[in-house]
This record gives sequence, structure tokens and C-alpha cells, in this order.
Amino acid sequence: MAWRKVPTNYKMLGNAARLSMPEIQQVFIKKPDSVKTELEFERKLYILRRRAENELTSLVLEDESFYFASLSSRTIVYKGMLTTEQVGQFYLDIENSLFESAIALVHSRFSTNTFPSLGTCAS
Repeated sequence: MAWRKVPTNYKMLGNAARLSMPEIQQVFIKKPDSVKTELEFERKLYILRRRAENELTSLVLEDESFYFASLSSRTIVYKGMLTTEQVGQFYLDIENSLFESAIALVHSRFSTNTFPSLGTCAS
């Protein structure tokens, strides 16, 4: 039915996150009348996502990429190289009073097997 560029505020991000920040879009898909249940619709959306990923992989240039964080009629997934405090600041939908949710879950991961980037090394 429609595409939407997800409103974001990147001003609090560090350089590494800004440089790797993708364009973030949301797609709206109408459930066909022939699909009778929510579970059936979720299954069709899953198949659509997998098929799109497979077909788009061959069309994407070497220096480009794409990723579906989710394709669901029940769940909206927001992902990013963000601290837990930055999630609500970055995704402006979350602070919008018209945006309602029964639950929100933030998964934060600290990596111990990576080297610091040059921008964070102390001299």
C-alpha cells in the first residue's frame, strides 16, 4: 500500500554509527481478502520477506546492502547501533503520543571479542 521513511534523529550518534547508518524505511502491506487468519497472513509475509531477500541479493551492487529487520503485521522492529538510552531519542515514533504499544523490549549487547576503533583509542 505504501512506503514510509522512518523519522529519526541521528544527532546524538557517534561517528561510527553515523557513517554506517542505513536509510530506514517501513512498508505497509494490505492483507488480501483471500487470507482469512492473522497466522496465515504472518506466514505469507515471512515467505514474501525470504523471497524478496533472495531475489534482491542478486540485484544489489557490491558496495550496497539491504536488510529486513522484520516483515510482520504484529510486530515493529527497530534496530540500530544504539545504546539503550538512545533508542527512544533516535526513533522519533517512540516518543510520538500517537504511537501505542502493549510492550517494548530492548536487547543490548556488549561485545568483548572486538578491538576498539581508531576513533576511540586513548593516546
